[in-house]
Amino acid sequence: MYFECGRIRLRIDFLSAAVIAFFLLTQDARSFCILLLSAAAHEAGHICVLLHAGVPRITVDLHPGGAAIRDISPERLSYRQTFAAALAGPAVNLFAAAVFFTLKHVTAHQIFVQLCSVHFMLGAVNLLPLSFLDGGTALFSLLSERKKTPVPPDMTAVDTITLLCMSAGCLFLIFTGRTAYYALAFTGYCILSRFLR
Repeated sequence: MYFECGRIRLRIDFLSAAVIAFFLLTQDARSFCILLLSAAAHEAGHICVLLHAGVPRITVDLHPGGAAIRDISPERLSYRQTFAAALAGPAVNLFAAAVFFTLKHVTAHQIFVQLCSVHFMLGAVNLLPLSFLDGGTALFSLLSERKKTPVPPDMTAVDTITLLCMSAGCLFLIFTGRTAYYALAFTGYCILSRFLR
């Protein structure tokens, strides 16, 4: 099913709708809503830059591995526009994290701690130089701009090295007993996104 609003179309498959419904019906629905709103802010950052670049139609696919913007011809955007669009999502999250970090010190309300943490992790993870994340797209665009020729989007070696480093970091955290669950969760998210996108 899909929803349209002007030049933006949101497509969601049945599995994604079922996952969202399941988490919204659980006892910790507030945390999931915070995650959804943070992800929506992230995608809004991408969309704003793409609309400014003159893209006539933007399709956002929602799937269990996250969200992805589809149906945009690479020839339509310059390397600089692609670079800006890729980094806009993480930039929104990191800016929001800074705002909520300030607010949590002013009001000491627990919800600002959650908002700050979710926005920061969402922004930081998407900056990793993996081909299926925003950091990888920005890296392709930067290399292509510097060489003035398209860089083949085959960064299998970079993906493998980055994921191996993340896995090694997880093992270190497991053995030292520090935030192992969070590290494993984000590594799992990256690996899941790699195969679902």
